Amino acid sequence: MMGSTSVPALTARMHEGREWLLANYLRKWVIVGVLIGIAAGLGAILFFQSIQIALDLFLGRLAGVHPPGPRGEGETIITPIAHRWAIPLVTTFGGLLSGLIVFTLAPEAEGHGTDAAIEAFHQRAGRIRARIPAIKTVASAITIGSGGSAGREGPTAQIAAGVGSWLGERLRLSAEDRRIAVTVGLGAGIGAIFKAPLGGALLAAEILYLRDFELAAIVPGFIASVIGYSIFAAWSGWEPVFGSGLGYRFTDPASLGWYALLGLVCGVVGMVYVRTFQQTRDLFHKLSIPPHFKPAIGGLLVGLIAMQYPQILAMGYGWLQFAIEGDTVSMAAHTMLILAALKIVATALTVGSGGSGGVFAPGLFIGGMLGGGLWSMLHSHVPGMPVEAEPFVVVGMGALFGGIAKAPIAVMLMVAEMTGEFTMIVPAMIATSVAYLVSGSVTIYESQLPTRGDSPAHRGEFTIPLIQTIDVGRAMQPAPSVAPLDSLTTAIQLMEARSLRVAPVVEDDRLVGCLSDVDALRARVDGREYVQEAMQAPPIVTYATDSLLTALQRMTRAALGGLPVVERNEPTRLLGFITITDVARVLDLQVNALASQPETVRAAADDPLRFIAVEETMSRAFDTISADATLAEAARRFSVGDHHALLVVDADGGLTGIVTVPDLERATTADAPDETPITEVATTNVVTARVGQFVADALAQPGAEGARQLPVVSDRGDLLVPVGLLRRSDVVVAYLRGRERRAGAIRNDGGEVLSAEIPIERLDDANGLTLAELGLPPDTVVTAVERAGRVLVPRGGLRLLAGDRLRLLGSSEALPAALEHLRRIGHTTATEAYERPGALVAGVAPREVR
Repeated sequence: MMGSTSVPALTARMHEGREWLLANYLRKWVIVGVLIGIAAGLGAILFFQSIQIALDLFLGRLAGVHPPGPRGEGETIITPIAHRWAIPLVTTFGGLLSGLIVFTLAPEAEGHGTDAAIEAFHQRAGRIRARIPAIKTVASAITIGSGGSAGREGPTAQIAAGVGSWLGERLRLSAEDRRIAVTVGLGAGIGAIFKAPLGGALLAAEILYLRDFELAAIVPGFIASVIGYSIFAAWSGWEPVFGSGLGYRFTDPASLGWYALLGLVCGVVGMVYVRTFQQTRDLFHKLSIPPHFKPAIGGLLVGLIAMQYPQILAMGYGWLQFAIEGDTVSMAAHTMLILAALKIVATALTVGSGGSGGVFAPGLFIGGMLGGGLWSMLHSHVPGMPVEAEPFVVVGMGALFGGIAKAPIAVMLMVAEMTGEFTMIVPAMIATSVAYLVSGSVTIYESQLPTRGDSPAHRGEFTIPLIQTIDVGRAMQPAPSVAPLDSLTTAIQLMEARSLRVAPVVEDDRLVGCLSDVDALRARVDGREYVQEAMQAPPIVTYATDSLLTALQRMTRAALGGLPVVERNEPTRLLGFITITDVARVLDLQVNALASQPETVRAAADDPLRFIAVEETMSRAFDTISADATLAEAARRFSVGDHHALLVVDADGGLTGIVTVPDLERATTADAPDETPITEVATTNVVTARVGQFVADALAQPGAEGARQLPVVSDRGDLLVPVGLLRRSDVVVAYLRGRERRAGAIRNDGGEVLSAEIPIERLDDANGLTLAELGLPPDTVVTAVERAGRVLVPRGGLRLLAGDRLRLLGSSEALPAALEHLRRIGHTTATEAYERPGALVAGVAPREVR
């Protein structure tokens, strides 16, 4: 058809567009940042309008309550309450409706959404379910509109963070970039709805950690936050939330001591706020009633309090406006401390019961009222106090929440932007710093982690020192070798028997080259017969004194699965051989040593690979070949590339099979004609992995156990489109990552943590038993399975064979119990388990475990 575009051509164009987008850092984040900013701005408008509609419908029409608004958003006036008796009914109904929506459609949307976005960054590789932002928006609007004490920042943050996650999936961003997109969305959403673009941008970098910054989020955060703010302010007006400021000036250094006292009080009260919220939430979790109805209970209690103190209803920004302006008629100074205490209770009841809404706005209210109340208590009795209460109100807003949110810089700037009082930055710095230090590690956002080194997002960056401290000599193995005049057939058979991708070539006890499986295939295709015609000379080597990092870097650059280890002063003297598996084995022993450190939380699953998503570890470097190609074309592609597998795709880009180097070797051995269709050689019944799976689940599929690599696919209609490869080396890396995450899983409780080996001598009672079915004591971890000289990754689905040896890690009490258990079920006759010779685990010298 004239002007039509075929699906493959369209797919190719989309792929080219994506590659163009991601090829340049600035281009990528300008485009992604603008898109996230648009979502933040539009999401802020949607949610703001939803709250206004809900407020008018629930509090306004049903109870006759019209809370005053801040100066930048509406009328700051107080109107009489028409039906005070109806307030508890409205808050109860709102809680019930919100609970039914949340716990029926998406239970993870309960509570405050900012914490969920932080958790998505650290623990979920930046993934947020698409339905969460929509459900959060509706449920939070109902909660706030019916008078629940909650803030509007959480849902807005989740909308923009959810769009960031969605963009990451659609553009196939790396896990690192998808995480950045999520946190940028979080900051842009909050910055937009509070009209605080600078503070919102910095919040994206600061809110993830207790004592660290996500520096990579700052530049994209600036772009997204400015766009989001501009869209929302163009719709709602450019005036700050609490007006343009009253022009306070800091001119009295002697008053800094009193601002430090304010920071001290804000830090202590902030901790009370957090503890009250957490304990209330835990109490509601223990109630033996369906969670759908718990927010209604919280709403009822809030409504009863609000009958006497309606200032605690909803966000309370209008009442905070009166405090900022020093309107003691509308907001009496002596009532501010009472309102601060009641707002803590009301927020704990609203959000802690499962209601949907943020905790940022209540934190500002509590801090502002606390500042005004403290001033009213002191100003007549002590010298050096500010003449008016308003500066204490503004500084208290930022100090309290900046301390417990562990984002002092961002919150302080946001308060300045919201109030227009930038001149109060100096006393705010003192008060917020004191509150941050006093509150210690207490945080309102429980998904925060101490530093980047504690986050799975940066785990690889902080394991490099370990791999640099271990030398190759501790990991190398004896080297099976071939001779230059050996036939390629003999060499290939040796390599397949030893599961080697590369073998050293030795002549007269001298290393003269290396032969890889790809080298062998190229030579066979060209009709060559002997090793010396295919080997690489001089060989790429490593030294026994090199670090494992150096060896791995050389393997990666040369696309080799192993390297010969030679003497530094005599480079033709072969000492051994090192592969990726050897590196994993030695690193694993070192990681296991960390298990002696106390840990308060035990992992939920024993399989380390259940902690790692396929997308985190898969290789995105893969090659495809058309299903119409021939054997000769496949051989040529292998001979010019470094790939060990080709994914066979149809005309629409869908996966139909996979062909590997051994497939080609078998075909050439059988003298198949060059014109043979590749589909006759390839494996067409392909076992695949999905992007969203955990590695353990992908490998647990029937047929995946012995596969060297699994194609990773994404659904596109009825097609399975390849997006990566999960190789054995990737699984080893994933295993190490998962083992690191479980490194502290064993509690020592005062005893010694040791490593031991136990032989599996027979499997008479349960032939084919898996590790998961062994039923070992809970305080033991299987770190490896040795089989015929090979080290196997100890996943739960691994089936044991007679002759296997289990490497276990556990306490000095648990290991004998594990041995006794295996003896009792008839899998070993050993009476003693000995630690591996020369091993040092948890700083304990090798000794007998009886």
